[in-house]
Amino acid sequence: MESKYCKELEPGFTPVTICEEAARCLLCHDAPCSKSCPAGTDPGKFIRSVRFRNFKGAAETIRENNILGAICARVCPTEKYCQLACSRCGIDKPIDIGRIQRYVTDLEETLGMKILEKPAHRLGKSVAVVGGGPGGLYAAYTAARRGHKVTLCEAADKTGGLLIGEAAIPFKYDMYLLGETYRHLAEKEGVEIRLNTRVDRAYVEKEAPDAVIVAAGSEPLLPSIPGLRESPIMFPAEDYHLNKDKIGDTCIVIGGGLVGCEMAVCLARDGKNVHIVEMRSELCPDANVRYRPLLMAEMAKYNVNIHTNCTCKSVEGHTVICETPAGEKVEIEGDSILCGLGLVPNTSVVEELRGTAPQFFSIGNCVKPDTITHTVYQGYHAALDI
Repeated sequence: MESKYCKELEPGFTPVTICEEAARCLLCHDAPCSKSCPAGTDPGKFIRSVRFRNFKGAAETIRENNILGAICARVCPTEKYCQLACSRCGIDKPIDIGRIQRYVTDLEETLGMKILEKPAHRLGKSVAVVGGGPGGLYAAYTAARRGHKVTLCEAADKTGGLLIGEAAIPFKYDMYLLGETYRHLAEKEGVEIRLNTRVDRAYVEKEAPDAVIVAAGSEPLLPSIPGLRESPIMFPAEDYHLNKDKIGDTCIVIGGGLVGCEMAVCLARDGKNVHIVEMRSELCPDANVRYRPLLMAEMAKYNVNIHTNCTCKSVEGHTVICETPAGEKVEIEGDSILCGLGLVPNTSVVEELRGTAPQFFSIGNCVKPDTITHTVYQGYHAALDI
């Protein structure tokens, strides 16, 4: 399945090749691939279904725990999770689980399969979800599907959390739409969403829910580098969408992780002269192995100035002062500074609300900054435990 604006990077399986690939599965009793799937999609089970030509059963298994199975089949770094754990690794090479999942979900859409969902058990408890990011929205959606009365409170005027900012980055707009999809799913299941609602202990005690799920997210990490926090030209990369009109022609991005590199590409595509500063010897080494080469190619294409092995020591006016491991001083001049050094969990909300309901859960970035996949997975399982 290819859209008219997006070409698949890798060819998909055919009806013949998918059966050949599934036939390589050893049908392990303990299914280490399933245990290693952060989204709980259970690849061992759906590959078994494909092996015996039960494609509808495979689609049902995927959708049971992962409503966005088609997206995950394309973007999940399976080589770090299920395929790394595959028992075939000890023989030749792992099963290509991502492409099998992609074939099944594409076939489901092409044929218009009516996937049978388990009837929701009307459990009837009241659930309060604090935070409208992807984890909170999916937790609310899951709890509502199980028959609970769910209220989601979001302090901002819009749900989506960190995904809201992706709307300002053209090549990441689909991630913004992912947040909108989660909101739509929650609303469709009857979740009451209260925007501009900041939740404290008194608020929860007044509502008296049976369960509270805190998904309060995180804040940008702004380390105590002299002059950084005080600089009038410094903006957290996560707040780019709020300050886009204030960004000058020469930009310095501090932090060469995935967020920093994507920010650099976005700015360079917009015609800015971009410098990126990273203390490690290479940029975003932990990025998806399929995505990283494309990102590096874009940085080269748009002539992003890369400063690796450079540690930011201070900010003085429009100058970022860095230092190399050899002690060499590097000064970079710019009109704007974008800080992409990571996130810190919003633990204060968690601690304030702890113990306000018979069942209490904290998920996602307010516990530990993590991927969307893990955050959604935690939200799903918190809702299942109610």
